[in-house]
Amino acid sequence: IPAANRSGSRPRRKTERREEFTLEEYRKLHTVGRSWMKQGVHDTSRWYREVVYNFVLIMCNTGMRPPEAKNLRWRDVTNAKDKDGREVVVIHVRGKGKERKLVAPSSVGDYLERIRKISKATRPDDRVFTTHTAAPNQSLYSSLIESLLDAAGLREGPSGTPRSTYSFRHT
Repeated sequence: IPAANRSGSRPRRKTERREEFTLEEYRKLHTVGRSWMKQGVHDTSRWYREVVYNFVLIMCNTGMRPPEAKNLRWRDVTNAKDKDGREVVVIHVRGKGKERKLVAPSSVGDYLERIRKISKATRPDDRVFTTHTAAPNQSLYSSLIESLLDAAGLREGPSGTPRSTYSFRHT
């Protein structure tokens, strides 16, 4: 009996490796995302597309896990300077019963501010990623992310595996 089973814990599930985006693919996603964001037909769809575009940029530039993004509140985001005096964003995240601190480039602060500017949920205890009515977003915009990835021709990675929100973390 493997040691993991003797201790009574569940055996670890073997998962497929999630495919990251190459620098070239990230640039394409960024470029296509700007025009895709403006193609929303109604105000609500344009709102969601703007949030999703910035969500993708935040996720790619922080290594944040999707459960951590779901739990992220405005109070968890702080501007700071690193030891060399450069502006950074410090993000305290929680997910799967663990907490950690992410240090991100100042551009992430710009992406977060774009979301705050159009959000109805901006108090310190409000979640960052919400619906247009300020309710917590449970799906993390999965269908819109698929739409953006399809528009960019990046839905599947080089091995043919469909990419998910976790793929941004590995970029």
